[in-house]
Amino acid sequence: MSWPRRATRVSRAPPSPCRVWPAGIWASDLQRRLGKELAVGLINGFAASLVLGLGILLLGWVLPEKIGDPAHLAFVASIALLIVVLLATTVGAMTPLLLDKIGFDPALATGPFITTSNDILGILIFFLLANWLYL
Repeated sequence: MSWPRRATRVSRAPPSPCRVWPAGIWASDLQRRLGKELAVGLINGFAASLVLGLGILLLGWVLPEKIGDPAHLAFVASIALLIVVLLATTVGAMTPLLLDKIGFDPALATGPFITTSNDILGILIFFLLANWLYL
């Protein structure tokens, strides 16, 4: 038995950890694409928040002396994670467009910029929400 031959195109470019869309593709239907990105981010955020909240509740049940109010902590941490995931989705979708608009190569600058901004904003959001709602 022989396998059918397929025409393949071999790329010499190294694999990229993130996918950068050329601005020309995005410019035509920006609103639809950003809506899709945010919908996927919302689904991911809810799923991750649910897992985190249930994990904190389980940990509070197993070790009640370590966590004073596990339900309150689970709520605050889950809300913070949901906000951070939505913000990361928005930053990740908009950064290549903005970098291309100001003349930088989105493929080179997107990865470090998105990673750094998501880390800083994520910690900031979590601490602000924890300070405001939990402490």
